[in-house]
Amino acid sequence: MACVIIGLGLTPLGAMATEPDVQAVEPGIEAEVEQCRKDCIETTCAPQFRSCVNSSGEASQTCKTLREDCEKRCVDVDCMT
Repeated sequence: MACVIIGLGLTPLGAMATEPDVQAVEPGIEAEVEQCRKDCIETTCAPQFRSCVNSSGEASQTCKTLREDCEKRCVDVDCMT
């Protein structure tokens, strides 16, 4: 019975010890990445996909997927390096 109580008592401490690692982001970096993402999307992705919009003002699913991939690449490649 004592082993169960000790085991349960240690679980929250173990979980709490990992939280600072997850939130270890330098202040201001998120804002810089967001601005980089916006700039990249405006200069790189938007011009490439303006022609994808049809006369109704809607983009095809393929075009939407390509644009999402471009926006993801902006964040993953251009803004995180």
